Amino acid sequence: MFLLLPFGILFLVILFLIMKIDKKITKKNEIICVIVFLLLCPYIMITYKDGGSKMIWAPAYQLIHWKQLDAGPDSPGRRGWEFHIFPTNFHDLNYWDKKHDNKTVKAEENTAGDEAGKEAENPAMIPYDTERTGDVCGYLFIPIDGKIYRYWNYEDWDGTLTKAKKLFEFSETEFGTETSYYIYEVSEYPDHTVLYCRAVSRNDYMTQTNECTISYLPPKRMADGELEKAVDSGFVVMENGSVAYGREIWQDFYGKVSAGEPASVRIGHYYTLDDEKDTTSDYYEANKGDRPCIFLNELTFDGSQFFISPVHSTEEGYVVYEQAGFDSPASQWKYLMHYTGKPRSMTASFSEYDKYVLVNDDTLTWERIEHGMVSSHFGDFVPFTEVYNEYIMY
Repeated sequence: MFLLLPFGILFLVILFLIMKIDKKITKKNEIICVIVFLLLCPYIMITYKDGGSKMIWAPAYQLIHWKQLDAGPDSPGRRGWEFHIFPTNFHDLNYWDKKHDNKTVKAEENTAGDEAGKEAENPAMIPYDTERTGDVCGYLFIPIDGKIYRYWNYEDWDGTLTKAKKLFEFSETEFGTETSYYIYEVSEYPDHTVLYCRAVSRNDYMTQTNECTISYLPPKRMADGELEKAVDSGFVVMENGSVAYGREIWQDFYGKVSAGEPASVRIGHYYTLDDEKDTTSDYYEANKGDRPCIFLNELTFDGSQFFISPVHSTEEGYVVYEQAGFDSPASQWKYLMHYTGKPRSMTASFSEYDKYVLVNDDTLTWERIEHGMVSSHFGDFVPFTEVYNEYIMY
């Protein structure tokens, strides 16, 4: 995670040497240079298991490159770049993901109208399997009638709804600021799918109050049998990043496209979550209800270009999004590159990799792509999509 820190320390040493050589640089300017460096030097780089999104963090800013896989017909993966400056750079990707979804949901509700929103059918709320309450990785876990439910989707309180009975309160302290949360029922939502939240933050300098509504978020774990269904249907499936099913199917597809023949193959990326191996205990607790999950795509070669489209699982089988009428255009690529080699990191959990990557420049090496992923320079990143991986373990 602290991959960039050694480079920052090396740069700081070089900076000190330059300042010592140049006698014109005053002590005050030395201190200013060091402070600026410490604020701008990237210390942390994290790769998330959502398709490859990355976050680079420095004390003064946060840089995010979204590269999410599509979760379903109504949940297209997020793409693109995002930049946040202090003090908003202390949030993780879960927070920003929910923040963006919050805006999308608000826009959809506005177009639907108030009356349609009230008549919308809400499924029965499903308790979350946890003993935690309060704020966990950006989600709020609220106990109601002896059971705990997960909430998110923070909407500004506009006063059009009616606050009712208090359900829960809790406090937390972060960076010297204590925040107390007060959770209430909303009369217009007796099913508790929407609650009122008042957050009061206090420190030595100020007291600030924010009001909002929060929405119930059910567990999104995939249905039982979805993995088996995909395997039986001929999908090539990667489990936690490495191929687990369908090696022969993939090799048959690659043989055809290498010969210039049109062909297609369906690919699944299956993810589980292990409390001890994969992540922190807080992240595990907040997201375990959404695992295991599987993201499905169809990769097509028309004889000259490659197209990758999301695939939707139905009771009858599978449907490519465009065929189902969803507005989710396929991404288009010129080349399918095959890369093999050994990891550059001495702490890697595998000894060799074998990967197939969609790119638009056939001169790219995997080392060049990898450099772009970890570099803090904006121009270094090159577009790519990994479609098949096999990691050979020690």
